[in-house]
Amino acid sequence: MIAYATKLQMGRLTARLSRSTEKRGFEFGIPWLNTSRNTLVCTAPSAMRTPAASGLQQTIYGFLAASLDAAVPRKHASPPSGMICSGTMRPDRIPLFPLNVVLLPGADLPLHIFEPRYLEMVGRCLKEKSEFGVLLALPKGVARVGCTAEIIEVVKRHDDHTLDILTVGREPFRVIEFFEENPLAEGHVDYLEDRETAANPAIRRELVELYETCHTLIFEDYPKNTNSDQSRQISFVITGTLPMDLLLKQQILELRSEADRQERLVGYLRAWAPHLQKTGVMRQRAGGNGHGLN
Repeated sequence: MIAYATKLQMGRLTARLSRSTEKRGFEFGIPWLNTSRNTLVCTAPSAMRTPAASGLQQTIYGFLAASLDAAVPRKHASPPSGMICSGTMRPDRIPLFPLNVVLLPGADLPLHIFEPRYLEMVGRCLKEKSEFGVLLALPKGVARVGCTAEIIEVVKRHDDHTLDILTVGREPFRVIEFFEENPLAEGHVDYLEDRETAANPAIRRELVELYETCHTLIFEDYPKNTNSDQSRQISFVITGTLPMDLLLKQQILELRSEADRQERLVGYLRAWAPHLQKTGVMRQRAGGNGHGLN
């Protein structure tokens, strides 16, 4: 089940997120989103306001946060090229960029940056060779699990000082605390590692076949990324490529083993492929009505 921010206790400098396994509710708003030339044009809410939590809720929040600290290991693996951290550790506190998109490890995400606070964030990330966090934003709030984004290229610097950048997803993380000390939200995060669970070869083969079918039906082209360097985590490749529901993509991001992700995708694509085939047949019939060539 997707973990969402369901209650937010706002303090003067920090806000602690609670954990909910039953309720998909949110209490702060969605960023404004538009699309232009397959890039995202985004801005996030200037403030997140909710009623203060009771003393009992504060105690529960503290217990849950401590439990997460103990249960979710932090990742100390070597950072990707260009990432500057303290030793081999990634920073525990990172800038956050809420978007109406799910960023997955290894997936490209082009962005058009125009808002001053995010221009400042991008400038700092470029200078420090650091990453920022992308979180899925929905009408009632944001998910608590996201993925870091590394800036690969500044594609264009416009005359009005806005930027077109290309980013790539790196590491999944869970937000433990939000910080609102300035207009740019930051978060104390834990980096999430996969469990060592072997994937079922039969499930993987079926997943690849279903992916090839769906990709061909949607894009009228055979997929060329099943044998890429990222194919060991093919679930992320498939989820990042196909135009699937955002909540499903969020579920895939939050699952902590490749085996679980593959099984979840197989179940989804088994139901989706016949629908795509039916839609394709209907489209072909509609396109042929009255337009036959002699």
